[in-house]
Amino acid sequence: MRSGNHPPTDRDRALRRTASWTAGGVAGTAALTVAISAASAAGFAAASHTSAPAAAPVIPVETAPVQSPRPTPAVIVEVIHVAGATTPGRAGTTLSPPRRAPGPVAAVPASGGQASAPPPPPPPPPPVCHSTPSHPC
Repeated sequence: MRSGNHPPTDRDRALRRTASWTAGGVAGTAALTVAISAASAAGFAAASHTSAPAAAPVIPVETAPVQSPRPTPAVIVEVIHVAGATTPGRAGTTLSPPRRAPGPVAAVPASGGQASAPPPPPPPPPPVCHSTPSHPC
């Protein structure tokens, strides 16, 4: 069976040529790598191997850190009375009950009738305009 208009001999020659180009490219890359590596090794200025390595400097031994004890907590001994914190009762002064948290205040009309409803919330903002050449804002 033939593939296209090329005879099998042309196909085989093209495959051999491609294989030889690939092998040549790999060999050339390896040779270039070796050459660059040898050039960089020759230019590397390393210390001579005849000298002995320098001795490590002596580092003095330090004492281990000591954790200090926690400070004793302060105890409050003096009690300060604030005026108005107590209300007079039948048997002298007693503590006042807790007050209610502030809440919404109901408005009472001057006529003495029932409170009117709060005003309605403001209207929502207008939608964002996405202007296009065919639909300007």
